[in-house]
Amino acid sequence: MNLKQFFLLIFCVASYNAVFSQAPEIQFNHVSTSKGLSQSSVIAIQQDKLGQMWFGTRDGLNKYDGNSFTIYRNIAEDKTSISNNDILSILEDKDGFIWVGTYNGLNKYDPKTNTFTNYFHNNKSNSLSNNTIWAIKEMSNGEIWIGTSNGLSIYNKTKDSFTNVFHQIKSSQSISGNHILSILETKDQTIWIGTTSGLSKFSNNKNGYYVFKNYTTLNDNFSPLSIQDLSESRGNKLLIASKNNGVLFFNTTKNKIEKYLPENLQNEVSKDIRQLVFDDKEALWIGTYNGLHILDKKKKLRTLKNQKNNSKSLSKNSIKSILKDKKGSIWIGTYYGGLNIWDDENVNFINFSEAGNTKKLSYNVVSSIENYEKKLFIGTEGKGINIFDTKTNELKYLLPDTNVKSLFVNKSELWIGTFNKGIAIFDIENNTFKNDKETKKFVNY
Repeated sequence: MNLKQFFLLIFCVASYNAVFSQAPEIQFNHVSTSKGLSQSSVIAIQQDKLGQMWFGTRDGLNKYDGNSFTIYRNIAEDKTSISNNDILSILEDKDGFIWVGTYNGLNKYDPKTNTFTNYFHNNKSNSLSNNTIWAIKEMSNGEIWIGTSNGLSIYNKTKDSFTNVFHQIKSSQSISGNHILSILETKDQTIWIGTTSGLSKFSNNKNGYYVFKNYTTLNDNFSPLSIQDLSESRGNKLLIASKNNGVLFFNTTKNKIEKYLPENLQNEVSKDIRQLVFDDKEALWIGTYNGLHILDKKKKLRTLKNQKNNSKSLSKNSIKSILKDKKGSIWIGTYYGGLNIWDDENVNFINFSEAGNTKKLSYNVVSSIENYEKKLFIGTEGKGINIFDTKTNELKYLLPDTNVKSLFVNKSELWIGTFNKGIAIFDIENNTFKNDKETKKFVNY
């Protein structure tokens, strides 16, 4: 390698924030009240057939088309408005109606008329069992199953009426509890109910009496399980988000509930699990009151929490709702932190800049880039060289007061062309210089 060949490799890129392709980093975009969200606690998320997103907050129902919000609130004396502003659950049924559960009443929204039909509990036997609605699911037969604070209500569209199912103390075949937080129909059309008193599997309807098989404890512990969410994996495994026992699953071979996480990870995840969602790569997203965990197919765990100086981190650690949309993006609702959105297609780059938080570039004017095995050498016009280890994600700094004009790797040597300071040759393997033009040590910037 002669000097003529070396200087042919000189190039200069004027003033930009360097961006290098790496394994996807979890970075979130955020939607908050400053962008039109009615309130910053997002309790429920749903996507309709048109691709619009629906968010339930503590102060109103929000429809989001990607650009702007339409907010629905209760209007006194208007019976066609939503019954209550404190939203707990949302569902779009097969007919395109949006069902909304609140702290005071169930609502069916008709997009064609832009009106709500309200349903309340009253003294009639075919009315709603209770006005606080935690879960809404449409079954394959068209029935709408509604989990309330006092019983299960099953809505018949043809009759426009409810059949109510309650826990019976004297019957082991009744539903496990009356406070119902989650409902799921699996791919094989099995219906599971999560209550504050355990898991119930629907068996059949005998002349109007709903029969269940109940699983109320973990490992024969006397303390009943409180189940907050249910999710099914691609392999048809039923996963359970519990209030006090972490992530569980139903072992179909043993016909019992067991712990899902490997022993070495159980203490790394909160015991209070709010939501479970599988993404398109079969990684499990675990929402808790103290951060977000992502468990990949190989059972490797990543933990994400709010980072004060990182605008792309989780907005708040208290997570209430998670949804995977039709595109595969993950939407995360938090308490008082609005929405977090992760889109795999938009996070294939790690950003480096002088103003960065986790990847702080020494200077924004980048003159040259070279690589050697697992290291990237980034030359700047003012503050030396940044060395990024792609294996450990660590940044180190070399020649901090130097205007670097060009870099070239020849075998294990880094040739450094500088402004007014000549050429330095750095031995990458031994971390030393082969001449005495510059300092022989790494410097932390």
